[in-house]
Amino acid sequence: MSDDSDSSPPSSPLSPSSSTSSLPRSTHTSNTTSSSSSSSSRGSVVAGTPPSDYEHFLSIPWCAARLQGPGLVVRTPPSRTAKADGEDALFGETLRSRETVLAMAAAWDAPGPGALVDAVTLFLTLGPGLAGHAGACHGGAVAALLDEAAGLLATVNLPAAARRRGASAAALPPGPYVTAYLNTTYLRPVPTCATVLARARFLRVEGRKYLAEAWIEDVRGRTLAHAEALYVRVKSVL
Repeated sequence: MSDDSDSSPPSSPLSPSSSTSSLPRSTHTSNTTSSSSSSSSRGSVVAGTPPSDYEHFLSIPWCAARLQGPGLVVRTPPSRTAKADGEDALFGETLRSRETVLAMAAAWDAPGPGALVDAVTLFLTLGPGLAGHAGACHGGAVAALLDEAAGLLATVNLPAAARRRGASAAALPPGPYVTAYLNTTYLRPVPTCATVLARARFLRVEGRKYLAEAWIEDVRGRTLAHAEALYVRVKSVL
């Protein structure tokens, strides 16, 4: 877990800061990853990352600092697009608004040959519609964010995703993965109208199961909530 002690205040999630106008803008293309000199230090932005979400997080200084690194991959999570059969409707429709999850982007370090993507980070700007108590996210919404981060480990490591990384890339066994349990500990309120990180990493991969931990961090790197989760590959989704 990060022990970053950055104490700079977050920019307003609904009014991105204009103080970062000196940051170079990355090049967004429909089919290729940017090869500009600025993207070599800011992470590679791949097809499918809407400039609006990516640019939103670049406008927040502490997020922009974490979107750096030559091996960093930045994408929009597939769950931000609801499918025709109703899959991903939660984050693709219900929680895709200025009142709920205003912006969302995923990032991870490109793995070496034959290795899985072992950790992921979700950048999230949360709106007032997620509140349980005033100014704090409902516990159910917090659990959903943790589950989304830990579940993303499967998504980025399935064979189709691995093939895009090259013939030598490792992959999880194919098939849908579902949550068997999500044991959640709430440590501090997760604020609404704020930007946070939801991070996850593998603890163990065994056959058709994997164990992961996920946690939510604020601007100062403090852990607000933590979960240990088990995911199981199934033959079909009910």
